[in-house]
Amino acid sequence: MSGRVRAGLAQDFAAALAADFAEHGPAAIAELRTNKLDVYLRLVAAITPEPDVPQGTRLSDMSDEDLAHTIALLDEWKAAQG
Repeated sequence: MSGRVRAGLAQDFAAALAADFAEHGPAAIAELRTNKLDVYLRLVAAITPEPDVPQGTRLSDMSDEDLAHTIALLDEWKAAQG
């Protein structure tokens, strides 16, 4: 499959998904959270941006300032989750 075809399919799928979400989003999310919590949590993890921490960073190697920044990012993420 060529890159253009793949990009077009991805764009069409994203548009269909957006339309479906606009119509059924909140109810579908609530149902998913209630009936399939594992799938709901995987979805949340998949769409949640990762904290701004360099790959492979060990906590013991981080400065106090870096640790404080990471904790602040995690606190923001947690607050956004509700």
